[in-house]
Amino acid sequence: MNFYVIQERIKNLSGDTAKPMINIPRLKELKLLLPPLTLQEEFARIVGAERRSARTGVEGLRGHMAESERQAEGLFQSLLALSFTEGLAQSFDGGR
Repeated sequence: MNFYVIQERIKNLSGDTAKPMINIPRLKELKLLLPPLTLQEEFARIVGAERRSARTGVEGLRGHMAESERQAEGLFQSLLALSFTEGLAQSFDGGR
């Protein structure tokens, strides 16, 4: 059963008034299928674990990106320092 079917049932219970309302006895007539509580709790546990894992994964990726940026910056600074000496030309010549 999908959400729209349930939504239609609720609309039908509310009647055709200017301001749709459902009284308690009519609401009690509404039958909803719910999975057992143990399955609902298992679902919540899995979804919670997935969210924590995704959050940790994103934070881990950010950490790796920051470390990669630091390494790239260090390599760039080394290359820049070499470019002001003859060391850069020698490193491309094979040290001739």
